Amino acid sequence: MMVIDAFEAAVHQGWVKTILLDLAYTAYLVPLSLAFDNMEGPHAYTFFTYLNIVGTAFYIADIAMGFHTGFICDVRRALIMEAGKVAQYYVRHGGFWVDLIAALPIIPELVFSSVPSDATAYKWFYALRLLRLARVFRLLKVWGGSVFSNTLARGLQRFMSTAVLYFCNLLVGLSVLVNLMVAVCFMAASIFYFSFAINAMSDLLHGFSRQNRQAEALRRKLEDAEAWMQERHIPTHLQTKVRRYLVQVWAPHAGIDDAEQFDALPVELRGEIVNNLAGDSLRQCKMFHLLDDAMRAQLAAMAEPVRLVAGHDLYREADDADSFFILQEGEALALRGMHCISCLHGPAVVGQAAVFSAYVDECRSRLHTVRAVTNCTLWQFSGARLATLLKHQPEFLPPLCNSYLQASGYIQALQRRAEERGAAAPKRLGRIEREVRALMERMGPFELAHRMVMAPLTRCRAIDGIPRTNAIQYYSQRATDGGMIISEATCISNTAHGYPHTPGIYSMEQLQGWKPVVEAVTGKGAVFVSQLWHVGRASHPDYQPGGALPVSASAIPITDGTQVFAPSQGKMVDFVAPRALEEEEIPAVVEQYRQAARNALDVGFSAVEIHGANGYLVDQFFKSESNHRTDGYGGSIEKRCRFALEVVDAVCSEVGADRTGIRLSLFGGFQNATDTHPYALGSYLLEELNKRGLLYVWRGPLIAAGGYKRESGMHAVQSGHADLVAYGRLFIANPDLPLRFCLDAPLNPYHRDTFYTFDDLGYTDYPRLQDTEYREEFLGAHPCALDQP
Repeated sequence: MMVIDAFEAAVHQGWVKTILLDLAYTAYLVPLSLAFDNMEGPHAYTFFTYLNIVGTAFYIADIAMGFHTGFICDVRRALIMEAGKVAQYYVRHGGFWVDLIAALPIIPELVFSSVPSDATAYKWFYALRLLRLARVFRLLKVWGGSVFSNTLARGLQRFMSTAVLYFCNLLVGLSVLVNLMVAVCFMAASIFYFSFAINAMSDLLHGFSRQNRQAEALRRKLEDAEAWMQERHIPTHLQTKVRRYLVQVWAPHAGIDDAEQFDALPVELRGEIVNNLAGDSLRQCKMFHLLDDAMRAQLAAMAEPVRLVAGHDLYREADDADSFFILQEGEALALRGMHCISCLHGPAVVGQAAVFSAYVDECRSRLHTVRAVTNCTLWQFSGARLATLLKHQPEFLPPLCNSYLQASGYIQALQRRAEERGAAAPKRLGRIEREVRALMERMGPFELAHRMVMAPLTRCRAIDGIPRTNAIQYYSQRATDGGMIISEATCISNTAHGYPHTPGIYSMEQLQGWKPVVEAVTGKGAVFVSQLWHVGRASHPDYQPGGALPVSASAIPITDGTQVFAPSQGKMVDFVAPRALEEEEIPAVVEQYRQAARNALDVGFSAVEIHGANGYLVDQFFKSESNHRTDGYGGSIEKRCRFALEVVDAVCSEVGADRTGIRLSLFGGFQNATDTHPYALGSYLLEELNKRGLLYVWRGPLIAAGGYKRESGMHAVQSGHADLVAYGRLFIANPDLPLRFCLDAPLNPYHRDTFYTFDDLGYTDYPRLQDTEYREEFLGAHPCALDQP
């Protein structure tokens, strides 16, 4: 045995007091915390959170003291164990693990209180603190020993042995423990029941509050209605109908503010709600079925909730068309004048012509009235917000226009309905169709006046790769206000050439040569596009620096019988076997495309076109015949398309997708550029290009080319086969081709033998219509706006 001194006794008494504080906190405050503390929301530190932090601090202090303080158990205030064995006893027999588990809940409590979370499901984990009630057993031991230190104990000691006194004291302590535990259980149960009662009362009061608001709104409405009916001398039987309407129809909507509730939510969550409730209607509506899921999700994020009471008008005929709607639930009638033209049942899209209200005059007012038959819930899409979306994301416009104009589309449906009723379709439908077609002629940031495009035409007149002054006259002759010209193929580097006297766009001299040409064309209001070109294997060492071999996707020569002009020999010769580009060389070629695009816009070109057709370098990577690579740029369709997509991405990053086009010939076989699965190749490639939102793709808008005449070009556009039609040889021979097509005037014949000569013959000397014998016949009475090809 070992006698303790006064300091150790004081420490022991402090420990006893700490245990008492633990018990008070655990027995009374922990149940309150479980019942009433709110652990939801970001940074939700509450009064109980701080209280639990303090309580856990007492726990930890108690644990620390448990490693150092023994138990007093006799009248001489001696320790039952040596000091060195106190910690070992505490861990094995003294309740250390219970104490530790009871202290752990503070960790998740602090985490869930510090981050946005819903910790309701975890609050029962905090009930582990109730294990601290096991401290009562330890306190009983303290009581059992300490009782010998008071006067009563010393008196009883004369008649009872120490062991008997200790046993009696232990029984008293156990009875106190049982009473305390019963009291704690009753208290905890009462607290929980009290909290549940408070929650139930809160829900009840909330319900009463809402009903009271609705009742108050109805009372005020009825008072106003009574005053109005008396003032207007409404007959008694009609007053009864008014009251019945207000009570049975209007009242269920009173006191409900959809907009207030909806606007309180974050934008992303609002979009999810609308997409979930109205997304199917957007997908099924003919006006929006060509939009992809991402576009429809952006539309959904613009919606606002609207409630319409039965008998009220959503809008009236001739009102401003400032928005369109999705009818989620309810029924409504579409009326023209007093006649019902259709019945609307939710879900349905209503007033969708308002999509074009910012662009088409005929869409700026309502065609009919929409009146609710039952109470309706709707989603409203603001025309102003939609116009802003279309302004900043013009890729929305083509699919909207295409949907509107398709043969099974909105206009034809309205016309069929009119025919079914035996009435003539409104004349404005035809005007809307024409204006929407005109809207389709927009391409990215450009507005075109007609659907004709001058195709890129190699003319071999750029001596030493530099455009000459005759190019100014050649291109400006063929430029029209709102027309589109694609330049002849223009080489992106000194290794990209394969024909004599073709222009480049990589040196300062070339850029200075292009600048006056571009200024002449764009000065007439035309859109001038530079075609970026690398011939790849379709070359000869005579065109390569140092007489090196041309490069390609693989070392496979062109063997289809076509030949290349060799300047050193002065004649046409067979193609040589090219050198396959090393994988580490490819990024440098991609960079050449990017820099060429930058140069083109720097000299004033409106946009650029990547030449990915006709067996040249990009096409050589596409096609299985010319690409036998086994690295990351060959093999599967995805890998064979990788080079082209890297070029597209590099150019788009430099000049923007809305100023980047590409030319493809997926089914062509020129210069052995064939593929074993062209449909699969085209499907994958076009899907990837559509994701990038390019200005156009030859073959977003679609440009068709290849032997079109006036009638066939008009049919391609009117049938929806193409948005634009490119003309080549006809443009060579007819500088004013759009005018001649507009007037259906005779055309000049072209002379093939002058296509690739080096002088002005067959280049700038073709006559315009006004310089021919047909001038009086066609120009005397037909000034033409060139509004259609």
